[in-house]
Amino acid sequence: MLVQWYADFDGDESKIVPRIVEIATETAKSNHGRVLGGPYHPQGNSLLMLFEYDTPDGFQKAGKVALEKMAREGLAVTPMRYEVAFKCGEFGGP
Repeated sequence: MLVQWYADFDGDESKIVPRIVEIATETAKSNHGRVLGGPYHPQGNSLLMLFEYDTPDGFQKAGKVALEKMAREGLAVTPMRYEVAFKCGEFGGP
C-alpha cells in the first residue's frame, strides 16, 4: 500500500522538518512500513512524504502514533490530506 502524505507546518523548517521525518520513519518501521521518499515541498502544501505499508491497519496505527508524538513535542504540524494507492499508476504516473 502506497501513501502520499501532505502536511503544513509553522516554524523554523530546519528544526521542524528533520524531526517530522525522524518520527515518521520510526513509526512507519514499527508498524510494518517504510518511508519511500521525502521530505518534498509541493506547491500546495509545506510538506510531502511517501510511505509504503503492508496493510491499511499499519498505516492507521503509524499515523495515530506519529501525530500524537508530534503534538506532545509541540511541533506545529497540520496534516492536510493523504492519498492511498496499491500500485504506482494509481497516483497518475505510468
